[in-house]
Amino acid sequence: MRTNELYRLYEIQLVWKPLVRHSQRPVIHSSVDVIKILLDYVEIETLGLYERVIGIFLSNTNKLLGLRTFHLGANAMAIVDPNLICKYALKGNARGLILCHNHPSGNANPSGGDVQTTNKIKDALGLIDVKLMDHIIFTDEANNFFSFCDEGFLPETNKSNL
Repeated sequence: MRTNELYRLYEIQLVWKPLVRHSQRPVIHSSVDVIKILLDYVEIETLGLYERVIGIFLSNTNKLLGLRTFHLGANAMAIVDPNLICKYALKGNARGLILCHNHPSGNANPSGGDVQTTNKIKDALGLIDVKLMDHIIFTDEANNFFSFCDEGFLPETNKSNL
């Protein structure tokens, strides 16, 4: 086996293949825009069964680059890996991220763990110069959600940035 063939065996790939032109990508202006996208992306009938963690990756002009489900969890818990989120942000050339997850209970209020996770992800993204734009907790009802940005939990991000 030649040396360059040997190295190919160890190549690590994380592929991002945009299927939509930049000019056709939707722009995220508010948490309401995010909810519309989420409720189109997920199967509504599963929102009461388990927690799901989704990353919405944005360009520097808040255009949607892509979505990624990072975890399908148990009824009251989801695991979030900052390393994996950062890998996808780097590969997709994202400048912003909106972290989203659902609460199967129907109560969109954040737990202490949700606040800790938000800060952990914000800090990790800051190291790679990607901004956490929002963390949205949603339910199966379009008007029942909690936006960390809208509620002032992310003071360096304001509604006008979205």
